[in-house]
Amino acid sequence: HSGFTFLGHVCGRVCFSYPYYFYWCRIENMQNIEIGLSEDARAKGIAALQQYLADTTVFRMKVQGFHWNVESEEFYMLHTFFEEQYEDLQSTADEAAERMRMLGAFATNTLAQALADTQLEEASLESMGAKDMLNELLKDHQTLIMSLRTAIASLEQGSDIGTVDYFTERIRVHEKFAWMTRAHLN
Repeated sequence: HSGFTFLGHVCGRVCFSYPYYFYWCRIENMQNIEIGLSEDARAKGIAALQQYLADTTVFRMKVQGFHWNVESEEFYMLHTFFEEQYEDLQSTADEAAERMRMLGAFATNTLAQALADTQLEEASLESMGAKDMLNELLKDHQTLIMSLRTAIASLEQGSDIGTVDYFTERIRVHEKFAWMTRAHLN
């Protein structure tokens, strides 16, 4: 089974299952807005956006750590490559949070919540060489690509075209960075 499955309302929250875990989306503070989407469709979009916001927050911190700590004969090239990606991730985190606000929800803004919600793992930089960093980068881009594809399939059913469009563009960006990372590794 893939994608979000609406499980129902529990204690003022909407509960969706997502591959490998349950995702709770706070809706007690979700604004009642009229944008042509049902409350459940908006909650589903918000849950997917919250997941992506958590992932990009943790991923950005990881990639910025790579940028700061990489040591290699190709230092400048990798330093710049990592910088391009963490700057992109910072920008897209802002876009995800703003999309959540458009759907009527507040965006989570704590690192503790991002760490609790992310499907990515933090990196221990002390033992990572440049190739390890690139492999970790590739793994995370691939994880996000697959996660976004799953979210899109679910969100299309609820007609949340705005979030689908945003996630479609993000897939293209992650695919490009994955391709460039594979080229560095080969």
